[in-house]
Amino acid sequence: MGRVTGRTRQAARLLAGGTLGLAVVAGGALHPGRAADRIPVADVFEITIPTDGGEGVAHYEGAIHGAYRTPDATVLYWSIRAAEDSGAPLRTVFEHEDVDLVGGVLADPRTLDVLLPLRDDARCLCTEAGDLDPSQDPHTFQVMYTSFPAVPAGTTAIDVDVDGRGTIVAGVPVSDILPTGPQVERASVVMGQGWPAAPTTEQVGQVGARDPLDLVGRSGAGDGSVTTEGTGADRLVRFDADVLFAFDRSDLSAEAQAVLDDAIAEIEAAGELGRLEVVGHTDGQGTADYNQRLSVARAQTVADSLREALGEDLEVTVEGRGWDEPIATNDTEEGRAQNRRVTISYETASGTEGDR
Repeated sequence: MGRVTGRTRQAARLLAGGTLGLAVVAGGALHPGRAADRIPVADVFEITIPTDGGEGVAHYEGAIHGAYRTPDATVLYWSIRAAEDSGAPLRTVFEHEDVDLVGGVLADPRTLDVLLPLRDDARCLCTEAGDLDPSQDPHTFQVMYTSFPAVPAGTTAIDVDVDGRGTIVAGVPVSDILPTGPQVERASVVMGQGWPAAPTTEQVGQVGARDPLDLVGRSGAGDGSVTTEGTGADRLVRFDADVLFAFDRSDLSAEAQAVLDDAIAEIEAAGELGRLEVVGHTDGQGTADYNQRLSVARAQTVADSLREALGEDLEVTVEGRGWDEPIATNDTEEGRAQNRRVTISYETASGTEGDR
């Protein structure tokens, strides 16, 4: 899965507007003695989704503020806004069928258990689309919350799946003290005006905790060029594009088919598929338009190879996201190599979106 870490300068760029200050969290603990109006930021993330039937693209910018223990649960505070170049409302990203905002957290790397939000058929102890105030400017950061079962007592940091598509914010610190500022009885609060109120013992008792999912298939090539991860019926396989393609090319390299064959065998063994998506990504060099076209072309090449092996009637969603979702810095060659990637994500027919 993609990882978004160490981008504190970007967090400052996104969030330090107006008079708000930032207390960037590091090392698993909040810094004592910070000014009361400062907002803790563990890390930031970006989400890009297609709009207008695939003709347009909407960009969203978000941040994970931290995880906080209450007597009965773990509350994760996060925020999101529509990027300045995006005309889509916040509700769009909440309702997009391929996005599962803050759908799970890895709380204990020893057991690889993924905790799911506290919810049932009637309610969720979290922010949902219906909680958004349509009168609020979508380009203003809105603070949200998601409640999870209590994490183990010895857990000092968790990994957060922010979109259900392989974007992970790793090492989010867990604190025993709620963040400074008022607890507001709303599920969505304009940043700087407080935090959505943590659930009470009674509220937690009314929503049964779901069994955690096992994180399976955290494996890959020894050099890190191919990784496979997943939860339950979901899988995501990430290929370094340099393994599949020559520089600036979208046709498969000579050794690429052998690499893809392993993924194809795994997909075949998974049984009937509920969905399959191929997404291409590039680094930050060149122009945005060129990188977008290259990312689409590379994703299409991989999708064509999958159809050839698995059957022409295979339904595959193909998407290119250009340079919009980096998982490493573009300031070094090593980072740019990580950003050049193609992912295959799929779900077996026995899995449903509600299982996340």
